[in-house]
Amino acid sequence: MRSENAAVFLDPKAKTMAITLLVFVAASVLLISFVVPLSRSRTRLFATATSIVETGCQALTPYREVLDRNFVEFRYRFSRGKSDVDELQINQKGKRSFGIGLRGNPYLKNLFVLAPEAMDQYFDQLKAEGKALPQL
Repeated sequence: MRSENAAVFLDPKAKTMAITLLVFVAASVLLISFVVPLSRSRTRLFATATSIVETGCQALTPYREVLDRNFVEFRYRFSRGKSDVDELQINQKGKRSFGIGLRGNPYLKNLFVLAPEAMDQYFDQLKAEGKALPQL
């Protein structure tokens, strides 16, 4: 006794499509399994009186980036379009720069103390767009 679905795989065109789909799914899974572990992943970001420290993992190797607060520049970066961006950029000449997402960030009060001018720009942008200001 044959199942009605068994007849679908007797058709060579359907069989080829099924194999192609299976190969595509397998290739996608392999690609994701290689890209994710090799990507940079921040574990911690904290500030001391003299430095800003970021720790994490990249390409399965732990890293620690230390920026000197005397030479750090904070900048508010935003863009509007397909995906809206509100980010506090942290830069130091000769070091890798990085950003902190501001939307929904529970540490806005701390960031305001760390970078008051850049955070003022963020709040000004929210006001200009008629958005509610987050509570500090």
